Amino acid sequence: MSIESRFVRLGELAHTRSGDKGDGSNIGVVARDPAAFQWLRDRLTPEAVADHLCGLGVGRVQRFELPNLLAFNFVIEHALGGGASRSLRLDSQGKALGTALLELRLEDPKPDGAHQTAFEETCAMTHALVKTDVDGPVTILTLARPAKRNALSRDLISKLRDELDRIAKTPRIRSVVLTGEGKVFCSGMDLKEAAADDASTEAQQAGVDAMHAFADLIRRLHTLPQPVIAAVNGDALAGGAGLMTACDVAVAVAKARIGYPEVLRGLAPVVVMHDLTSLIGGRRARQLLLSGEPITAEVAHAWGLVNEITPDDGCLAAAVELGKRYARGAPGAQAMVKKLLVETDGKPADLRGAAAVSAAMRGSEEAREGMRAFLEKRPPRWVS
Repeated sequence: MSIESRFVRLGELAHTRSGDKGDGSNIGVVARDPAAFQWLRDRLTPEAVADHLCGLGVGRVQRFELPNLLAFNFVIEHALGGGASRSLRLDSQGKALGTALLELRLEDPKPDGAHQTAFEETCAMTHALVKTDVDGPVTILTLARPAKRNALSRDLISKLRDELDRIAKTPRIRSVVLTGEGKVFCSGMDLKEAAADDASTEAQQAGVDAMHAFADLIRRLHTLPQPVIAAVNGDALAGGAGLMTACDVAVAVAKARIGYPEVLRGLAPVVVMHDLTSLIGGRRARQLLLSGEPITAEVAHAWGLVNEITPDDGCLAAAVELGKRYARGAPGAQAMVKKLLVETDGKPADLRGAAAVSAAMRGSEEAREGMRAFLEKRPPRWVS
């Protein structure tokens, strides 16, 4: 049986922390998620680390597992002539060891006839909140809260941002497809989570932090060097529509609806308003934002919000095919095109100011009534 191999850079799967342990150097390797930790368990051996760092004159290497932290601690004797062990937390030597270790390339064999390597199978595993799959040069990110209509909880936002940050540093990934599990692309922010915040200072700060995190996520989509394609498999509403418009291209199923119902909840889509207006113009944006009523995929296509409409069972395949086509382009040129388009569109370099406005609105009595009415499935009782 023939075996085809590829190599995975450790920095794609983990980050490092430096410390000390007695008279030995201590390098912590923290996996990005449980699946990466499991994959590294069999491959990131003390022997592999010692061989990679042999040029630094290291001695014996020991590995200790910390499963609860998704981490490995490597105790390295005589690293950098012993200098690292004396002040590893403070000087640059510890960082140098960690940085060097991230360049370790681990073999990922693919037996003849196998569809995926072990690493690709690991990426295809279901993670909490976001699923990551690989199809050649395309990475597919799937929002995985179908029972909650893929609502953007704080944890989901954090997980998606982490995945995009990882992708930005992974040159072998040439394009990204963002989609939703189930019948909905994304229904927007998790209003049940938001409505649970009380009037305490801590809760108000949590609300501000949540909107900052969402703003940073949208900005990350703007600045990601790889092209991002939204595979809109169903309704994209509120923050979900914002995710779609922050992507470079959107492919949608015919049954999808696109809408910004925030005004029906006592809110406003402050963070994503610029993207919408730049795509369809002020007049049409006013129609969507002031009414809160969704439009069909057909109308969205006519207005320029969606690039292509597909059958219900063809959306993801069409998006992946686009991603593979984009992978033929030069990555540096594509990154520069995206950067220049952001500048040409006049997108804000920092969306946290908009996020602060949104967070202030979420704390108002009008917003509390709107969110309560939504959760209780009744018309809101607005006070003039």
